[in-house]
Amino acid sequence: MKNRSLNRQKRICLSILAAAGVIAALAVPPQASAASCTWNPATGNWSTASDWSCGIVPASTDTANIGASKVVTITSGQSILTLGNSGGVNIDAFGLNLVGGGSTVNTGTINVGGASTANLGVSAGHNINNAGGVINIAVGSVVNQFGSTITGGTINTTGTGALVAFNSSSNFLNGVTLNGSLDLATNTGIERVSSGLTLNGAINVNNNSILAFEGDQTVSGTGTITLGNTGGGNRVNLEAGNLVLGSGITLHGQNGTIGNQSFIGGPATLTNNGTISADVSGGLITLAVNGLTTNNATLSAQNGGTLQLNSAVTNAGSGHIDAIGAGSQVVQNGVTVSGGAINTTGGGVLAPTNNGNNFLNSATLNGTLDLATGTGIERLGGSGLTMVSGSAININGNSILTLEGSAGLSGTGAIVLGATGGSNRINLENIGTSTIATGILIHGQNGTIGQQSFIGGAPHDLVNNGTISADVAGGTINLTPNGGTTNNGTLSAQSGGTLLLSTNVVGNVGSQIIAGAGSAVVQNGVTISGVINTSGTGSFNATNSGGNFLDGVTFSGTLDLATATGEEQVKNGLTLNGAINVNNNSILAFEGNQTVSGTGTIRAERHHRQSEFQRRSRHPDQQRHHLG
Repeated sequence: MKNRSLNRQKRICLSILAAAGVIAALAVPPQASAASCTWNPATGNWSTASDWSCGIVPASTDTANIGASKVVTITSGQSILTLGNSGGVNIDAFGLNLVGGGSTVNTGTINVGGASTANLGVSAGHNINNAGGVINIAVGSVVNQFGSTITGGTINTTGTGALVAFNSSSNFLNGVTLNGSLDLATNTGIERVSSGLTLNGAINVNNNSILAFEGDQTVSGTGTITLGNTGGGNRVNLEAGNLVLGSGITLHGQNGTIGNQSFIGGPATLTNNGTISADVSGGLITLAVNGLTTNNATLSAQNGGTLQLNSAVTNAGSGHIDAIGAGSQVVQNGVTVSGGAINTTGGGVLAPTNNGNNFLNSATLNGTLDLATGTGIERLGGSGLTMVSGSAININGNSILTLEGSAGLSGTGAIVLGATGGSNRINLENIGTSTIATGILIHGQNGTIGQQSFIGGAPHDLVNNGTISADVAGGTINLTPNGGTTNNGTLSAQSGGTLLLSTNVVGNVGSQIIAGAGSAVVQNGVTISGVINTSGTGSFNATNSGGNFLDGVTFSGTLDLATATGEEQVKNGLTLNGAINVNNNSILAFEGNQTVSGTGTIRAERHHRQSEFQRRSRHPDQQRHHLG
């Protein structure tokens, strides 16, 4: 830490010296005429006047040219207006100031530091054409960019050596290869990148600094861009065009925003072939591109960090989104995520906000979708969601999961409704049919399945091939799709819970409706067919509604029309292997020609002489009922 502090102090001092050099240069009276000087010997010291063709040491109004195979060494503070280097410039001590208004063409090598630390100050308005050239920055040395453009070539840094961009919107890197460090962290700085960047090193962004990419370009190489701790003001801007992050690039850190615009703006997209990761505990990185992000690789939150998606993401190819480790979360904030896999492990979660514009389209969930910690909304579109074994969607706090159109749930996983109430919802939106696969379990304490909150549409049918179960004592789950339910699996109440059937249920072969011990399935003004089983103190109850029908049902257990007033109408026969208890002014009505078979009992108990066992048809002379 001590060495780091000393290096930082040294870098600041060098920057101050460079700035002072600029001021001093401006204060020096101009020479009668600018000199154009060429370096003569193979090697030597810049300060030796006789080694220059002009007979003087070139200074802040002059031009200096160093030919190929020739090397000049600087050991004292120097300034130059125009520099042409095809050979070598060694800045071994103090510094060289490139004066504003001039320019540099470097096709050779400029070494900053070596024998001791040194500084190359690039003043505002002094542009460097480095195509074919190399700038080497040694340990503890710096190139300070005060508002200039560096084009092409290679910049190499060693150890604590760095290219330092100051707080000027006129700083540009155009088509540069950076093998080392770009410092946008020690102080507030700006670097605008165009024509691509090959990064085999590190760009550190902190103190509200900006790294801005402009136009269609690619960041290639094997480098890292690191966002520091200061806040969302740390920015990686996408000003316009499509930015491609190469497979070897990692954009990560603690706090910052990816995708803002500060300079030219315009439609922007991001193609990620590398890694974007919020990987520092308590940090927040926001992805806020104004266009689409195409993710072909990894978007992630790790180590307790948060990655917030404020722009649409399409996972293409092998693209995936990960939340890894306790406290890590990917927050979906009013955007569409399409395709690919969402992987969460070790307590990490995908957490949608309370925004009706959150969509998951044809994605795979391998982990936890959290709609329980806070109120959230997730709308499933496309083909719906595929759940990998062990995956869970937790719904509480009046959160909403919607299945829209033909979206369904496939794979193997659980959807858990929490304690807060009927406003925990699994909605069925728009006209269509949603299918629950055989490996899917929808269960829990309180909630509603089948409401509509956004686009509506009727009919929306539910096909259940899995299990829907109210399995928490005292809880109620209400099944109410407006187009009805086809049950090929299991509908149940268990462990003291209540399943309220507010939708017609067609029970196909192999399906069943179950009321376990101490639990209740309640028929609420709808028609039910198929197999109904109750066990122990479990019961099947019919509300006091003339819309209750049992249609060709096989019933084993207890049909309770006694505890409270209820009404049940039977059509197309009944196989009864249990008991029907009728009391409290309840009605059991048989309609049309039919048979009651099985080995059951119907008990019409006396209660103010108003309990009824009725036979109904439109024409009394056509009634024919067979009790087996």
